[in-house]
Amino acid sequence: MSHELDPKEAERRLLHALLIEHEGLNVEDVAMELKIPRDRAEALLDAELRAGLVDLRVEDQVYVSLRRLRTADTALARADLARARDDARRKKRAVLVASPTLAIVAGLGWYVATRPPPPATPAPTPLPSPPGAAGTFDERVEARLAGERRRQWEIDLADREQRLATLDAEAKSSDCASKWSAGTTCYVSHRNMTRTDFVEERALLASEIAKLRRMLEQSR
Repeated sequence: MSHELDPKEAERRLLHALLIEHEGLNVEDVAMELKIPRDRAEALLDAELRAGLVDLRVEDQVYVSLRRLRTADTALARADLARARDDARRKKRAVLVASPTLAIVAGLGWYVATRPPPPATPAPTPLPSPPGAAGTFDERVEARLAGERRRQWEIDLADREQRLATLDAEAKSSDCASKWSAGTTCYVSHRNMTRTDFVEERALLASEIAKLRRMLEQSR
């Protein structure tokens, strides 16, 4: 069984990987890279600042990491954060579905325990279930969860495809191929990227797209 990573810890790991890779980021860039609101980015940076893990360059309001990580960890940290957030969303949906079910079960238990015994009467002959009757409660719940999972996969797939298309379009419009051939970086996806950075970013998106398409195909 794979270790489940807490989304907040995954955000912290990606934060430091990004700060080290870019040699510092401001609040807006952190919020954009982590895909969180600005106030959450400010709270995260403030907590790391108090813990002595980041420093703020006052002259340009850029935060830098005081940790020592390999910059190649950025792609892995980004994938870990996506997986941790997906796991958290699935758990939340499961709790929302289970909560009313537990309440119903508890209510039925109380009713059975406190109701008076019924009078002795012949048991009625059970009627046969009509053709095409709905399945059991568990089957309906599973069908609903499966539908929600599929809708989320479709949303995630559209997001990854759009991000990949945007990445390729920006690299082409900025003539990144020429800049990389000249040994310089190119501004793509709101940051300066080397050819290696671009290839890794694109490979990660392509891998996620392939995985989501495979899950959608298997869920049919």
